[in-house]
Amino acid sequence: MPRFFRLPALLAAFALLAACASVPPPSPPGVFDTGFESGSLGTIEAVDDATWDLRLRNDNNDPSLPASFRTWFYFGLNRIPTGRPLTLRLSGFGSSYPAMPVYSYDRVHWRHFDASEVDWQSCPRSRPGQCRLVVRKAFAQPRVWIARFFPYTARELDAFLDTVRGSPYLTERTLATGPATGQPIRLLTIGDPPAAANIMPDRRYVWIQARSHPGETASSFLLEGLMKRVLADDGLGRSLRARYVFEIVPIHNVDGVALGNYRTNAASQNLEDSWTFASDGTPLPGEPAPPPEDLALMQAGIQPLLRAGARFALALNLHSSNAEPDKPAFFVPHFGSDPAAYTDAQRALWQRQARFAELVDAYYDGPIWPVREGGQSFLEHYFPERWWWASQQDAVDALTLETTYGRGGLGRWIEPDDLRRLGEAVAQAIAAMDDGTAEPMPVAPPGQGSHQAPAPTEEDL
Repeated sequence: MPRFFRLPALLAAFALLAACASVPPPSPPGVFDTGFESGSLGTIEAVDDATWDLRLRNDNNDPSLPASFRTWFYFGLNRIPTGRPLTLRLSGFGSSYPAMPVYSYDRVHWRHFDASEVDWQSCPRSRPGQCRLVVRKAFAQPRVWIARFFPYTARELDAFLDTVRGSPYLTERTLATGPATGQPIRLLTIGDPPAAANIMPDRRYVWIQARSHPGETASSFLLEGLMKRVLADDGLGRSLRARYVFEIVPIHNVDGVALGNYRTNAASQNLEDSWTFASDGTPLPGEPAPPPEDLALMQAGIQPLLRAGARFALALNLHSSNAEPDKPAFFVPHFGSDPAAYTDAQRALWQRQARFAELVDAYYDGPIWPVREGGQSFLEHYFPERWWWASQQDAVDALTLETTYGRGGLGRWIEPDDLRRLGEAVAQAIAAMDDGTAEPMPVAPPGQGSHQAPAPTEEDL
Protein backbone atom coordinates (compact mmCIF):
# COMPACT_ATOMS: atom_id res chain seq x y z
CA MET A 1 0.00 0.00 0.00
CA PRO A 2 1.39 3.46 -0.87
CA ARG A 3 2.40 5.38 2.23
CA PHE A 4 -0.01 8.25 1.49
CA PHE A 5 -2.94 5.79 1.85
CA ARG A 6 -1.89 4.74 5.33
CA LEU A 7 -2.70 8.01 7.11
CA PRO A 8 -6.42 8.11 6.19
CA ALA A 9 -6.71 4.46 7.19
CA LEU A 10 -5.13 5.17 10.55
CA LEU A 11 -7.36 8.20 11.09
CA ALA A 12 -10.43 6.10 10.32
CA ALA A 13 -9.32 3.44 12.77
CA PHE A 14 -8.82 6.04 15.52
CA ALA A 15 -12.26 7.50 14.79
CA LEU A 16 -13.83 4.06 15.10
CA LEU A 17 -12.08 3.44 18.41
CA ALA A 18 -13.22 6.81 19.72
CA ALA A 19 -16.80 6.05 18.75
CA CYS A 20 -16.61 2.69 20.48
CA ALA A 21 -15.18 4.31 23.59
CA SER A 22 -18.20 6.61 23.83
CA VAL A 23 -20.62 3.62 24.02
CA PRO A 24 -21.04 2.34 27.61
CA PRO A 25 -19.84 -1.23 28.07
CA PRO A 26 -22.50 -3.89 28.71
CA SER A 27 -23.78 -3.96 32.29
CA PRO A 28 -22.10 -6.65 34.37
CA PRO A 29 -24.23 -9.66 35.15
CA GLY A 30 -26.19 -9.63 38.39
CA VAL A 31 -24.64 -11.41 41.33
CA PHE A 32 -27.08 -13.37 43.47
CA ASP A 33 -26.40 -13.69 47.16
CA THR A 34 -27.97 -15.84 49.89
CA GLY A 35 -25.10 -15.67 52.38
CA PHE A 36 -27.11 -14.16 55.22
CA GLU A 37 -29.69 -15.31 57.77
CA SER A 38 -32.73 -16.91 56.12
CA GLY A 39 -31.22 -16.52 52.64
CA SER A 40 -32.55 -19.16 50.28
CA LEU A 41 -32.51 -19.79 46.52
CA GLY A 42 -31.91 -22.84 44.36
CA THR A 43 -30.58 -22.85 40.81
CA ILE A 44 -29.85 -19.66 38.86
CA GLU A 45 -29.71 -19.49 35.08
CA ALA A 46 -28.99 -16.29 33.17
CA VAL A 47 -31.15 -15.99 30.06
CA ASP A 48 -29.59 -12.67 29.06
CA ASP A 49 -28.13 -9.69 30.90
CA ALA A 50 -31.58 -8.64 32.15
CA THR A 51 -33.43 -11.95 32.63
CA TRP A 52 -32.87 -14.88 35.00
CA ASP A 53 -34.60 -18.18 35.57
CA LEU A 54 -34.56 -19.01 39.28
CA ARG A 55 -35.73 -22.10 41.08
CA LEU A 56 -36.58 -22.52 44.74
CA ARG A 57 -34.63 -25.06 46.76
CA ASN A 58 -35.72 -27.71 49.24
CA ASP A 59 -34.95 -27.16 52.91
CA ASN A 60 -31.31 -28.20 53.36
CA ASN A 61 -31.33 -29.13 49.64
CA ASP A 62 -32.99 -32.35 50.78
CA PRO A 63 -34.90 -33.95 47.86
CA SER A 64 -36.70 -36.38 50.18
CA LEU A 65 -38.84 -33.62 51.70
CA PRO A 66 -42.41 -33.04 50.49
CA ALA A 67 -42.74 -30.53 47.66
CA SER A 68 -45.20 -28.55 49.80
CA PHE A 69 -42.30 -27.55 52.07
CA ARG A 70 -40.67 -25.69 49.14
CA THR A 71 -42.10 -22.20 49.52
CA TRP A 72 -39.54 -19.75 50.90
CA PHE A 73 -37.12 -17.58 48.91
CA TYR A 74 -34.95 -14.70 50.06
CA PHE A 75 -31.97 -13.48 48.08
CA GLY A 76 -29.90 -10.43 47.28
CA LEU A 77 -29.09 -9.15 43.80
CA ASN A 78 -26.03 -6.95 43.34
CA ARG A 79 -24.45 -4.90 40.55
CA ILE A 80 -27.70 -4.47 38.67
CA PRO A 81 -28.31 -1.55 36.31
CA THR A 82 -30.65 1.05 37.74
CA GLY A 83 -33.64 2.35 35.86
CA ARG A 84 -33.58 -0.60 33.49
CA PRO A 85 -36.29 -3.29 33.75
CA LEU A 86 -35.06 -6.68 34.91
CA THR A 87 -37.00 -9.95 34.74
CA LEU A 88 -36.84 -12.68 37.38
CA ARG A 89 -38.73 -15.91 36.61
CA LEU A 90 -39.11 -18.07 39.71
CA SER A 91 -40.33 -21.68 39.65
CA GLY A 92 -40.28 -24.82 41.78
CA PHE A 93 -43.07 -23.77 44.12
CA GLY A 94 -44.64 -26.30 46.45
CA SER A 95 -47.80 -24.24 46.93
CA SER A 96 -50.13 -22.89 44.28
CA TYR A 97 -51.38 -20.02 46.41
CA PRO A 98 -50.09 -16.69 45.08
CA ALA A 99 -48.49 -14.14 47.37
CA MET A 100 -47.05 -10.71 46.72
CA PRO A 101 -43.27 -10.76 47.33
CA VAL A 102 -41.39 -7.91 48.96
CA TYR A 103 -38.14 -6.07 48.25
CA SER A 104 -35.74 -3.81 50.12
CA TYR A 105 -32.68 -1.72 49.37
CA ASP A 106 -31.28 -2.03 52.92
CA ARG A 107 -32.87 -5.18 54.49
CA VAL A 108 -34.59 -2.90 57.00
CA HIS A 109 -37.31 -1.11 55.07
CA TRP A 110 -39.41 -3.51 53.01
CA ARG A 111 -42.32 -3.04 50.65
CA HIS A 112 -44.50 -5.15 48.42
CA PHE A 113 -43.96 -5.12 44.70
CA ASP A 114 -46.68 -3.35 42.77
CA ALA A 115 -49.26 -5.67 41.24
CA SER A 116 -48.23 -4.47 37.77
CA GLU A 117 -44.69 -5.80 38.44
CA VAL A 118 -45.71 -9.36 39.37
CA ASP A 119 -47.37 -12.11 37.35
CA TRP A 120 -48.27 -15.60 38.58
CA GLN A 121 -48.41 -17.87 35.54
CA SER A 122 -49.76 -21.39 34.86
CA CYS A 123 -50.64 -22.05 38.48
CA PRO A 124 -53.30 -24.78 38.80
CA ARG A 125 -54.30 -25.63 42.37
CA SER A 126 -53.59 -29.34 41.90
CA ARG A 127 -50.16 -28.91 40.27
CA PRO A 128 -48.21 -26.19 42.09
CA GLY A 129 -44.99 -27.38 40.47
CA GLN A 130 -46.16 -25.71 37.27
CA CYS A 131 -46.45 -22.30 38.92
CA ARG A 132 -44.12 -19.56 37.80
CA LEU A 133 -43.74 -16.17 39.45
CA VAL A 134 -42.48 -13.50 37.04
CA VAL A 135 -41.18 -10.24 38.50
CA ARG A 136 -40.42 -7.36 36.15
CA LYS A 137 -39.10 -4.17 37.67
CA ALA A 138 -36.61 -1.36 37.15
CA PHE A 139 -34.89 -0.99 40.51
CA ALA A 140 -33.72 2.36 41.82
CA GLN A 141 -30.47 1.08 43.36
CA PRO A 142 -27.81 -1.42 42.24
CA ARG A 143 -28.30 -3.56 45.37
CA VAL A 144 -31.66 -5.08 46.26
CA TRP A 145 -33.02 -7.93 48.40
CA ILE A 146 -36.15 -9.87 47.48
CA ALA A 147 -38.20 -12.25 49.64
CA ARG A 148 -41.45 -14.15 49.55
CA PHE A 149 -42.70 -12.30 52.65
CA PHE A 150 -41.27 -9.84 55.16
CA PRO A 151 -38.16 -11.55 56.60
CA TYR A 152 -37.70 -11.88 60.34
CA THR A 153 -34.45 -13.32 61.66
CA ALA A 154 -32.51 -13.20 64.92
CA ARG A 155 -31.30 -9.77 63.77
CA GLU A 156 -34.84 -8.42 63.63
CA LEU A 157 -35.68 -10.06 66.95
CA ASP A 158 -32.70 -8.40 68.64
CA ALA A 159 -33.64 -5.05 67.12
CA PHE A 160 -37.12 -5.39 68.61
CA LEU A 161 -35.88 -6.60 71.99
CA ASP A 162 -33.58 -3.61 72.16
CA THR A 163 -36.71 -1.45 72.27
CA VAL A 164 -38.20 -3.29 75.26
CA ARG A 165 -35.20 -4.60 77.21
CA GLY A 166 -35.40 -1.58 79.48
CA SER A 167 -38.70 -2.82 80.91
CA PRO A 168 -38.40 -4.09 84.50
CA TYR A 169 -41.02 -6.73 83.71
CA LEU A 170 -39.08 -8.54 80.95
CA THR A 171 -36.42 -11.17 81.52
CA GLU A 172 -34.63 -13.32 78.98
CA ARG A 173 -32.81 -16.62 79.21
CA THR A 174 -31.51 -19.29 76.86
CA LEU A 175 -33.16 -22.72 76.95
CA ALA A 176 -30.62 -24.32 74.59
CA THR A 177 -28.75 -23.57 71.40
CA GLY A 178 -29.44 -24.75 67.88
CA PRO A 179 -27.39 -27.92 67.26
CA ALA A 180 -26.27 -26.74 63.81
CA THR A 181 -25.71 -22.99 64.24
CA GLY A 182 -25.38 -22.40 67.97
CA GLN A 183 -28.11 -19.77 67.85
CA PRO A 184 -29.87 -19.38 71.23
CA ILE A 185 -33.39 -20.70 71.72
CA ARG A 186 -34.65 -17.92 73.92
CA LEU A 187 -37.39 -17.84 76.53
CA LEU A 188 -38.81 -14.40 77.26
CA THR A 189 -40.70 -14.02 80.54
CA ILE A 190 -43.03 -11.12 81.26
CA GLY A 191 -44.24 -10.86 84.83
CA ASP A 192 -44.73 -8.50 87.78
CA PRO A 193 -42.69 -8.89 89.91
CA PRO A 194 -40.17 -9.74 87.22
CA ALA A 195 -38.32 -13.08 87.08
CA ALA A 196 -39.78 -14.26 90.35
CA ALA A 197 -37.63 -17.03 91.82
CA ASN A 198 -40.75 -18.89 92.92
CA ILE A 199 -43.95 -19.65 91.04
CA MET A 200 -46.70 -17.21 91.93
CA PRO A 201 -49.79 -19.27 92.82
CA ASP A 202 -52.15 -16.34 92.28
CA ARG A 203 -51.10 -15.99 88.61
CA ARG A 204 -52.00 -18.06 85.61
CA TYR A 205 -49.29 -18.81 83.07
CA VAL A 206 -49.45 -18.28 79.31
CA TRP A 207 -47.14 -20.29 77.05
CA ILE A 208 -46.56 -18.94 73.53
CA GLN A 209 -44.25 -20.45 70.93
CA ALA A 210 -43.53 -19.17 67.42
CA ARG A 211 -41.47 -20.10 64.37
CA SER A 212 -41.51 -23.88 64.74
CA HIS A 213 -41.74 -23.55 60.97
CA PRO A 214 -38.91 -21.10 60.30
CA GLY A 215 -40.26 -19.45 57.14
CA GLU A 216 -43.56 -18.49 58.77
CA THR A 217 -42.37 -15.02 59.68
CA ALA A 218 -45.77 -13.38 60.21
CA SER A 219 -46.05 -14.78 63.73
CA SER A 220 -42.98 -12.79 64.79
CA PHE A 221 -44.64 -9.50 63.95
CA LEU A 222 -47.74 -10.66 65.83
CA LEU A 223 -45.55 -11.33 68.88
CA GLU A 224 -44.13 -7.81 68.73
CA GLY A 225 -47.62 -6.34 69.02
CA LEU A 226 -48.60 -8.71 71.82
CA MET A 227 -45.46 -8.09 73.86
CA LYS A 228 -45.70 -4.32 73.51
CA ARG A 229 -49.27 -4.49 74.82
CA VAL A 230 -48.41 -6.72 77.78
CA LEU A 231 -45.42 -4.55 78.73
CA ALA A 232 -47.29 -1.26 78.40
CA ASP A 233 -47.53 0.94 81.48
CA ASP A 234 -51.28 1.38 81.17
CA GLY A 235 -54.43 -0.20 82.55
CA LEU A 236 -54.42 -3.15 80.20
CA GLY A 237 -50.73 -3.89 80.66
CA ARG A 238 -50.99 -3.69 84.45
CA SER A 239 -54.11 -5.89 84.45
CA LEU A 240 -52.39 -8.53 82.34
CA ARG A 241 -49.26 -8.59 84.46
CA ALA A 242 -51.31 -8.71 87.67
CA ARG A 243 -53.11 -11.86 86.52
CA TYR A 244 -50.71 -13.67 84.18
CA VAL A 245 -47.08 -14.58 83.64
CA PHE A 246 -46.13 -14.87 79.97
CA GLU A 247 -43.54 -17.42 78.85
CA ILE A 248 -42.67 -16.74 75.20
CA VAL A 249 -40.38 -18.63 72.79
CA PRO A 250 -39.99 -16.10 69.95
CA ILE A 251 -38.00 -18.35 67.59
CA HIS A 252 -38.29 -22.09 68.23
CA ASN A 253 -36.52 -23.35 65.10
CA VAL A 254 -33.42 -21.16 65.29
CA ASP A 255 -31.36 -23.34 62.94
CA GLY A 256 -34.07 -23.38 60.29
CA VAL A 257 -34.36 -19.59 60.44
CA ALA A 258 -30.62 -19.13 60.10
CA LEU A 259 -30.35 -21.63 57.23
CA GLY A 260 -33.21 -20.23 55.15
CA ASN A 261 -35.54 -23.22 55.55
CA TYR A 262 -39.28 -22.91 55.33
CA ARG A 263 -40.51 -25.91 57.29
CA THR A 264 -37.73 -27.91 58.95
CA ASN A 265 -34.64 -27.72 61.13
CA ALA A 266 -31.09 -28.46 59.98
CA ALA A 267 -31.79 -32.21 60.14
CA SER A 268 -34.89 -31.85 57.92
CA GLN A 269 -37.19 -32.54 60.88
CA ASN A 270 -40.59 -30.88 61.18
CA LEU A 271 -40.62 -29.65 64.77
CA GLU A 272 -44.39 -29.23 64.77
CA ASP A 273 -45.35 -32.92 64.61
CA SER A 274 -42.39 -34.35 66.54
CA TRP A 275 -43.66 -33.85 70.10
CA THR A 276 -43.20 -37.52 70.99
CA PHE A 277 -43.51 -36.95 74.73
CA ALA A 278 -45.40 -38.83 77.40
CA SER A 279 -47.76 -36.82 79.57
CA ASP A 280 -44.95 -36.27 82.10
CA GLY A 281 -42.71 -34.73 79.42
CA THR A 282 -40.36 -37.70 79.01
CA PRO A 283 -39.75 -39.12 75.52
CA LEU A 284 -42.24 -41.79 74.52
CA PRO A 285 -40.73 -45.30 74.39
CA GLY A 286 -40.90 -46.88 70.97
CA GLU A 287 -41.29 -43.55 69.14
CA PRO A 288 -38.64 -41.48 67.34
CA ALA A 289 -36.74 -39.28 69.76
CA PRO A 290 -37.98 -35.68 69.87
CA PRO A 291 -35.70 -33.22 68.05
CA PRO A 292 -33.31 -31.26 70.28
CA GLU A 293 -35.32 -28.06 69.78
CA ASP A 294 -38.50 -29.73 71.09
CA LEU A 295 -36.58 -31.25 73.99
CA ALA A 296 -35.36 -27.77 74.90
CA LEU A 297 -38.89 -26.38 75.11
CA MET A 298 -40.16 -29.33 77.12
CA GLN A 299 -37.28 -30.09 79.46
CA ALA A 300 -35.85 -26.60 80.01
CA GLY A 301 -39.04 -24.58 79.58
CA ILE A 302 -42.39 -26.22 80.29
CA GLN A 303 -41.57 -29.05 82.70
CA PRO A 304 -39.59 -27.00 85.25
CA LEU A 305 -42.52 -24.58 85.46
CA LEU A 306 -45.07 -27.37 85.92
CA ARG A 307 -42.95 -29.10 88.55
CA ALA A 308 -42.68 -25.82 90.42
CA GLY A 309 -46.46 -25.49 90.48
CA ALA A 310 -47.22 -23.15 87.59
CA ARG A 311 -50.88 -23.21 86.53
CA PHE A 312 -51.09 -22.73 82.76
CA ALA A 313 -54.25 -21.21 81.30
CA LEU A 314 -53.29 -20.88 77.64
CA ALA A 315 -50.77 -22.50 75.29
CA LEU A 316 -50.74 -20.62 72.00
CA ASN A 317 -48.95 -22.09 68.98
CA LEU A 318 -48.30 -19.42 66.31
CA HIS A 319 -48.08 -20.35 62.63
CA SER A 320 -48.71 -18.95 59.15
CA SER A 321 -50.70 -20.70 56.47
CA ASN A 322 -50.35 -20.95 52.70
CA ALA A 323 -53.87 -19.95 51.75
CA GLU A 324 -56.06 -18.21 49.21
CA PRO A 325 -55.03 -14.54 49.10
CA ASP A 326 -58.25 -13.31 50.70
CA LYS A 327 -58.33 -15.76 53.59
CA PRO A 328 -58.03 -14.07 56.97
CA ALA A 329 -56.19 -15.39 60.00
CA PHE A 330 -57.87 -18.33 61.73
CA PHE A 331 -57.73 -20.46 64.84
CA VAL A 332 -57.48 -24.26 64.93
CA PRO A 333 -59.48 -25.28 68.00
CA HIS A 334 -60.24 -28.83 69.10
CA PHE A 335 -63.22 -31.05 69.84
CA GLY A 336 -66.78 -29.70 69.65
CA SER A 337 -70.13 -29.26 71.36
CA ASP A 338 -71.97 -32.53 70.64
CA PRO A 339 -72.56 -34.44 73.93
CA ALA A 340 -72.81 -37.68 71.97
CA ALA A 341 -69.36 -37.23 70.45
CA TYR A 342 -67.36 -35.49 73.16
CA THR A 343 -66.82 -35.78 76.90
CA ASP A 344 -67.62 -32.97 79.32
CA ALA A 345 -63.95 -32.01 79.46
CA GLN A 346 -63.65 -31.98 75.67
CA ARG A 347 -66.76 -29.81 75.30
CA ALA A 348 -65.50 -27.44 77.98
CA LEU A 349 -62.19 -27.03 76.16
CA TRP A 350 -63.98 -26.39 72.86
CA GLN A 351 -66.25 -23.76 74.42
CA ARG A 352 -63.36 -21.84 75.97
CA GLN A 353 -61.31 -21.97 72.78
CA ALA A 354 -64.26 -20.76 70.72
CA ARG A 355 -64.81 -17.94 73.21
CA PHE A 356 -61.16 -16.92 73.00
CA ALA A 357 -61.28 -16.83 69.18
CA GLU A 358 -64.42 -14.69 69.36
CA LEU A 359 -62.70 -12.26 71.70
CA VAL A 360 -59.74 -11.88 69.33
CA ASP A 361 -62.22 -11.33 66.51
CA ALA A 362 -63.94 -8.62 68.53
CA TYR A 363 -60.77 -6.71 69.31
CA TYR A 364 -59.04 -7.00 65.95
CA ASP A 365 -59.78 -4.35 63.33
CA GLY A 366 -59.48 -6.92 60.53
CA PRO A 367 -61.33 -10.16 59.87
CA ILE A 368 -60.79 -13.42 61.74
CA TRP A 369 -62.16 -16.67 60.36
CA PRO A 370 -65.37 -17.68 62.16
CA VAL A 371 -64.39 -20.52 64.44
CA ARG A 372 -65.68 -24.02 63.72
CA GLU A 373 -65.53 -27.24 65.66
CA GLY A 374 -62.13 -28.81 65.37
CA GLY A 375 -62.83 -32.48 66.04
CA GLN A 376 -60.26 -34.97 67.29
CA SER A 377 -57.90 -35.38 64.33
CA PHE A 378 -55.13 -33.51 66.18
CA LEU A 379 -54.84 -36.55 68.46
CA GLU A 380 -53.55 -38.53 65.48
CA HIS A 381 -50.41 -36.38 65.25
CA TYR A 382 -47.65 -35.51 67.68
CA PHE A 383 -48.54 -31.83 67.77
CA PRO A 384 -47.89 -29.69 70.88
CA GLU A 385 -51.66 -29.48 71.41
CA ARG A 386 -51.87 -33.26 71.67
CA TRP A 387 -49.28 -33.21 74.44
CA TRP A 388 -50.99 -30.39 76.31
CA TRP A 389 -54.27 -32.35 76.21
CA ALA A 390 -52.59 -35.56 77.41
CA SER A 391 -50.82 -33.70 80.22
CA GLN A 392 -53.29 -31.05 81.32
CA GLN A 393 -56.65 -32.03 79.77
CA ASP A 394 -59.08 -29.09 79.66
CA ALA A 395 -57.15 -27.07 82.25
CA VAL A 396 -55.10 -25.49 79.43
CA ASP A 397 -56.54 -23.93 76.28
CA ALA A 398 -53.95 -25.19 73.79
CA LEU A 399 -54.64 -24.12 70.22
CA THR A 400 -53.01 -22.81 67.06
CA LEU A 401 -53.41 -19.37 65.52
CA GLU A 402 -52.62 -19.26 61.80
CA THR A 403 -51.91 -15.95 60.11
CA THR A 404 -51.85 -15.77 56.31
CA TYR A 405 -49.61 -14.15 53.69
CA GLY A 406 -52.17 -12.61 51.34
CA ARG A 407 -54.69 -9.83 51.66
CA GLY A 408 -56.32 -11.50 54.65
CA GLY A 409 -59.68 -9.91 53.96
CA LEU A 410 -58.23 -6.41 54.27
CA GLY A 411 -58.55 -5.53 50.58
CA ARG A 412 -54.77 -5.05 50.30
CA TRP A 413 -51.66 -7.07 50.96
CA ILE A 414 -50.91 -7.68 54.63
CA GLU A 415 -48.27 -5.47 56.25
CA PRO A 416 -46.30 -6.07 59.48
CA ASP A 417 -48.37 -3.46 61.31
CA ASP A 418 -51.54 -5.44 60.55
CA LEU A 419 -49.94 -8.42 62.27
CA ARG A 420 -48.80 -6.32 65.22
CA ARG A 421 -52.39 -5.12 65.68
CA LEU A 422 -53.52 -8.74 65.63
CA GLY A 423 -51.01 -9.38 68.42
CA GLU A 424 -52.52 -6.52 70.39
CA ALA A 425 -55.97 -8.07 69.90
CA VAL A 426 -54.66 -11.39 71.23
CA ALA A 427 -53.38 -9.60 74.35
CA GLN A 428 -56.76 -7.93 74.84
CA ALA A 429 -58.52 -11.27 74.44
CA ILE A 430 -56.27 -12.84 77.08
CA ALA A 431 -57.14 -10.01 79.44
CA ALA A 432 -60.83 -10.66 78.76
CA MET A 433 -60.66 -14.39 79.46
CA ASP A 434 -62.63 -15.45 82.52
CA ASP A 435 -60.07 -17.57 84.32
CA GLY A 436 -61.90 -17.56 87.62
CA THR A 437 -59.65 -14.91 89.19
CA ALA A 438 -61.19 -11.77 87.72
CA GLU A 439 -64.21 -10.59 85.84
CA PRO A 440 -63.77 -10.53 82.08
CA MET A 441 -63.19 -7.15 80.53
CA PRO A 442 -65.98 -5.85 78.29
CA VAL A 443 -65.74 -7.01 74.70
CA ALA A 444 -65.58 -4.36 72.00
CA PRO A 445 -68.26 -4.45 69.31
CA PRO A 446 -67.32 -6.88 66.54
CA GLY A 447 -65.70 -5.31 63.53
CA GLN A 448 -64.82 -6.87 60.23
CA GLY A 449 -64.04 -10.11 62.01
CA SER A 450 -67.67 -11.21 61.73
CA HIS A 451 -67.26 -11.83 57.98
CA GLN A 452 -67.96 -15.40 56.90
CA ALA A 453 -65.46 -17.58 55.06
CA PRO A 454 -65.14 -21.26 54.17
CA ALA A 455 -63.42 -23.63 56.56
CA PRO A 456 -59.65 -24.14 56.17
CA THR A 457 -58.50 -27.10 54.12
CA GLU A 458 -55.76 -29.59 54.88
CA GLU A 459 -53.36 -27.74 52.55
CA ASP A 460 -53.90 -24.52 54.51
CA LEU A 461 -52.58 -26.19 57.66
